[in-house]
Amino acid sequence: MQVAVENVASLYDPGGEMTGAEFANEVRDRTGCALLLDISNVVINEVNGFCDAAAEFDGLDLDGVVEVHMAGGELVDGLMWDAHSSPLPVGDVEWLERLLPRMPNCDRVIVERDERLQAGDELVEDLRRVRGAVDRALGAVALGA
Repeated sequence: MQVAVENVASLYDPGGEMTGAEFANEVRDRTGCALLLDISNVVINEVNGFCDAAAEFDGLDLDGVVEVHMAGGELVDGLMWDAHSSPLPVGDVEWLERLLPRMPNCDRVIVERDERLQAGDELVEDLRRVRGAVDRALGAVALGA
């Protein structure tokens, strides 16, 4: 059985000398676990001022990613929360499309929705957008782009 560690969304600056990407890579190197990349959590951390999303994604060992989560966030009192309640932001889906060709071991993408389940039309639209991004990314890989 494979064990994976997920990057987190922060509501405060945890401090320290390592970036989130460096920490995830170090945990992977020391334990042999896989990475579960939550794209929305990286974007949330950027919105909250704790990282630069592009630098985080560039710093991650994407070969170790076996699964991607996406959930979007919700702005509350000036902080972005990992809320699992709103439609996926366009930017999160764009990140998925850009990153997926660099994740050769990723075999699933999870759209997380825990609240507002009665808004099924939003969830269906999120799934359509994610499916389109996956298809375009895999098409680019097949073409050698």
